[in-house]
Amino acid sequence: MTDNGITPGSHARRISRLAVAALTCGILGLVIGPTSFIAVVLGHAARVRISYTGDKGSGIALAGLILGYLVVALILIRFFLGALTHPHRPALWIFPTGLGDA
Repeated sequence: MTDNGITPGSHARRISRLAVAALTCGILGLVIGPTSFIAVVLGHAARVRISYTGDKGSGIALAGLILGYLVVALILIRFFLGALTHPHRPALWIFPTGLGDA
């Protein structure tokens, strides 16, 4: 046994970097919406890789997925509500305050 408590030849389970990236993008998605799409992709990739490698971080990846899907759903709801309320002004579908009116 070494100083860090790991026996030689054993593999230390580490936290998946993809899972951490998914959670980071999911949190950023709350402020910068499009990163939530990246969180969804990274979250799924992390969970697949974790199932093969046995690394830690499945819960972290799941949290990134949940945040990502939540923000994606909110973006889609906002888009479709904008399309219903302003059918002839596509700029207002995304920018409700008229930021798209140039």
